[in-house]
Amino acid sequence: MTLDKVIQMADEAYPDGLVARAHKGEDVGDTLALFIVREFADTYDPDASDAEQAAAASGALGTAIDELQAVCSALENLSQQQRSGEGRPEGHTKGGQ
Repeated sequence: MTLDKVIQMADEAYPDGLVARAHKGEDVGDTLALFIVREFADTYDPDASDAEQAAAASGALGTAIDELQAVCSALENLSQQQRSGEGRPEGHTKGGQ
């Protein structure tokens, strides 16, 4: 499978054709589309079978999803701590007093 085919498959699943446009070098204003293109380009192996290529691309996105979920969880925990008054710097209380 060619890199263009991998990009085309992603583009068909992504809104507005932004993955293909980002792959062509257009400034699409969508960093997630650009991220997908870069991940696929980084993991692309022209000697891999179609199944291996699909697994590598899917694996790259799976890793990114896991990392993004970890960041989201950390932010959610921080938000909950802030709402409950935990995790505030010393000297800070609700209402700024």
